[in-house]
Amino acid sequence: MQANLQRLRPSPAILAALAAEPTTDAEFQQVLQTITPLYFHTYDPHQAERAFQHVIWSVTANQRGFELMDRYDMRPYLPEIQVPTLCLVGDSDFLALVPQVQLLVQGLPQAEMVVIEQCGHFPFIEQPAAFLQAVSAWFKQQV
Repeated sequence: MQANLQRLRPSPAILAALAAEPTTDAEFQQVLQTITPLYFHTYDPHQAERAFQHVIWSVTANQRGFELMDRYDMRPYLPEIQVPTLCLVGDSDFLALVPQVQLLVQGLPQAEMVVIEQCGHFPFIEQPAAFLQAVSAWFKQQV
């Protein structure tokens, strides 16, 4: 993720927000709103505002999530997941890079990966037509 961050060359404000350690929900919200452009291939502030308008920002939940993820590794269990799985990834995803999703797909016995072009972390927001087409095509294959 660090290499990806360097490639994106974020603004000083985004770098400062990434280094911040918010202690209140309001500070956490400000940090996330500052780094939101990283999550999109083409950032549209109005689109992002609509997408996150109902989010409840919780610094406590975020901190607990990081504590849990620190020792969370499902890779050894992936072969046990014996259900068809669709893994969608945006080609410009800041968090779930295409090579990482490929590792997930390789570990899941019945997985298929679809890369959504010109898309970041939220294909259902940024490329809804491509997202719906991929999901629809995948569901049709399952019947």
